[in-house]
Amino acid sequence: MAPPNRDNSNATTYETSTLPPTTVPDTIVAAESVENSPDDSLTSLTIPSQSKKKQVTIKTPTSENASLQPHNMKKNAKLQEAQNEDREQARGNMHVLPSSQNAGLLTVGESSAYRNGKAEEARSTLTTHSGMSPSHRASRSETIAELKKLPATVKSFAGKAESKQLVNADEKNDSSPKDTSSGSKSSPRGEVKKLIKNNIDPNDDDNKSIESAGKKPDAEEPATPPPTHFLPCHLFPTFCSHSLTDIFFHCSHDGIIENGILKQGSKLFTKGGFNRPEAQLRHKLSNRPDATYKFSLHDESTWNRYHVYLCRACPWAHRVRIALKMLNLEQKISFSYVEDKKPESTGWKLAGLDPAGTGKSYLYEIYQQTPNYSGVITTPALYDKQHKQVINNESADIIRMLNECVGGDWYPEKLRKEIDEVNERVYPTLNNGVYKTGSSTSQESYSKLVTELFDTLEWLEGILKKQRYLVSNTQITEADWRLFTTLIRFDTVYFTLFKCSKKKIEDYHNLSNYLRELYALVEDTVHFDSYRGHYYDGFPHLNPSKIIPRGGAPEHLNLPHDRDRFAYDASHFKQRDVKGAFKRSESEFREQISEDGDYPPAKDRYHLYIADNCPWCHRVMVARALLGLEKVISVDKVYPIRDGDQGWAFKPEKSSYEGEYTADTVCKKTHIPEIYKMLGKTGKTVPILFDKKRMEIVNNESSEIIRMMNQKLRRFGHEKVDLYPMSQRDEIDELNEYIYEALNNGAYMAGFAKSQEAYNLAYEKYFDALEALNGIFRVRKFLTGDHVTEADVRLFPTIFRHDHVYHGRFLLNKKFVKDLKYVREWLDRMLELPGVADNSSIEHSKLGYFSNHGNGVVPLGPEWKVGGTLEKE
Repeated sequence: MAPPNRDNSNATTYETSTLPPTTVPDTIVAAESVENSPDDSLTSLTIPSQSKKKQVTIKTPTSENASLQPHNMKKNAKLQEAQNEDREQARGNMHVLPSSQNAGLLTVGESSAYRNGKAEEARSTLTTHSGMSPSHRASRSETIAELKKLPATVKSFAGKAESKQLVNADEKNDSSPKDTSSGSKSSPRGEVKKLIKNNIDPNDDDNKSIESAGKKPDAEEPATPPPTHFLPCHLFPTFCSHSLTDIFFHCSHDGIIENGILKQGSKLFTKGGFNRPEAQLRHKLSNRPDATYKFSLHDESTWNRYHVYLCRACPWAHRVRIALKMLNLEQKISFSYVEDKKPESTGWKLAGLDPAGTGKSYLYEIYQQTPNYSGVITTPALYDKQHKQVINNESADIIRMLNECVGGDWYPEKLRKEIDEVNERVYPTLNNGVYKTGSSTSQESYSKLVTELFDTLEWLEGILKKQRYLVSNTQITEADWRLFTTLIRFDTVYFTLFKCSKKKIEDYHNLSNYLRELYALVEDTVHFDSYRGHYYDGFPHLNPSKIIPRGGAPEHLNLPHDRDRFAYDASHFKQRDVKGAFKRSESEFREQISEDGDYPPAKDRYHLYIADNCPWCHRVMVARALLGLEKVISVDKVYPIRDGDQGWAFKPEKSSYEGEYTADTVCKKTHIPEIYKMLGKTGKTVPILFDKKRMEIVNNESSEIIRMMNQKLRRFGHEKVDLYPMSQRDEIDELNEYIYEALNNGAYMAGFAKSQEAYNLAYEKYFDALEALNGIFRVRKFLTGDHVTEADVRLFPTIFRHDHVYHGRFLLNKKFVKDLKYVREWLDRMLELPGVADNSSIEHSKLGYFSNHGNGVVPLGPEWKVGGTLEKE
């Protein structure tokens, strides 16, 4: 697959095709002589300039076995050096004759040979390759003799390059989006374009101006698109044996990848580096009433006016195909594909009859309808059926213009800065980076590029670890789709063929899940067979055998994704303070166990006061069991029914079995508030972490107690169990916040709401979060992977209580956990962990929640076990 054009400030580029067979134009270069070179392997064709002060000598190999294509030329250093020197000279001394009919420049179709159907004859007659047959050489000599009879008038072109900006035919002063701005450097092609645009000839005082590309048509007449002027590359093959696009890029960019062949040159390849040419057609599509190229959902006359030519294998064309689908434009803008394989002689062939009604068979013929266009033949190509020309072939422009025309949300104003920043890194190092890496011609270049590529993938993995999409937790933007078309091809093609082989996308947890989510949305736009067939056949210098690997879609794409874990934005609760919402008081005691503090790590120094029905106490007891700290931290348990204003009470006499409820074995109090009062405080909550040596409360915040037990005390228990591993801390912290706001505290916000609005809000967020968790547990055993962490411990008490308590007591009655298959399976796994079931009592929970509410009646049932099985208790 030939490389697309350069993204101008992220502007994309597309696949390149050869133009039709070379022809003899009406205006031709006057050749003076063909003579033997000092190097016996070369023959030179000398082309004089009008001033006789300069000449161009293009050397070609004379071997009878040499191919007509430069990529098959004999690879000796002297030949390569001579070719590069002559190409460099040719750029500064190329001259063409003006047409008497046009007083300007001709396109391929205007050639007399082409009009007469003798394109192939003209091509073979004018080739300067010495490896042709004797009859061809004789024909060439005759042709050169005829050329000498032509007038010697020539034009030379010189000047400085101007970047090709997005052209707005309606208002010249309209600013282009950042994504389409160009910072391109001066190039021979740019130099030529500038002077051709103004019809400037340094050797001719009678300059005639060419119509400005930005001229606005008269209002009374149908808008006529401005001509696009370029130096016609159909002239170049009269000098040497290169194909049209090969000559074009050797003269303009000193090299390109064409039909998979690496062409070396001083401009395109520098120390193994790869540079991509720019897209040329940049007219603007707009929904403005006076737009020359108008498209509007509110104006049916603009529907089906435009057609997009696409290539299934091309990632840049894929962007546009996705835009048509996701912006619901498939019935309003037609599209079609070229064939997957590109013939060398004719370039992209349209697959079947052209739906645009042009009657053409090849993409170059579509481009020929664009006035005075000579350049690369690329996809995607946005074609205007009314003006019968390609108006834009830059994917970054096209997807953004379509989005703007329909009022889409791919590039929202509030996120534009972030989108641009992502695009600016992803395009050069990843979208284009895979091509640069695969096209490297030196180890030095490859090593640099592949490192940059995988640095970007790691950077993206970090972003997607924290949020669902690249610039938002809730919204897919153009940045996501621009990345997607590279990711979806990566494991199938780029990993092996382009040697981007450090890791596959499926090896990145967040990137692979992110890819699976997007893939599910646009699966019908993805064509893996086309990717393999096109790339592996189209890059013979990387795959000489042209054997196409077998296989379908990467298997991991068929797995469910876990991105639903971001479906709920935890920060939303904090931003909404509605009337009647439940507000939880802050914990007052927040001291920490530390080696150099007042509360050092020690065995049998710390004591817990807990209530079995309390979810905050429950999480502490589960952590204590998992960490093996039952003999390290002692425990006293209060009765689950509080004594009115006196609060939690110690009532061992109520126990139905030993240890169910206990007395206060440390402070010898009867109620929890008395322990706070002993320290001059008015608190009444549990859990409490108490220092038996100093007789002080250390901490009464459950989340901090869990963390201290894991970080400071697990050395005395199961030291190898780590509920807060370093590698997962960011994800655990994010999950903790998410789970607390939506579920842990969210259940209380619904159950203790004082207004319908507050209840409704909490209710919706609670069940959104449950659905998100169901998605996570569909692909993970626990919240962060295969091992239980602090995040699971903090979630467990809420899920444990839902069916038997929260469903009825807090009116969270939309669903039971038993109906959420994957959440239920996770709950079963948690209960199977050592010590978890022993520290979990649904009866104590029901007793505590219902006895102090309403009529105090504790309901029977539901008649299934907490794990979700349908067996009766």
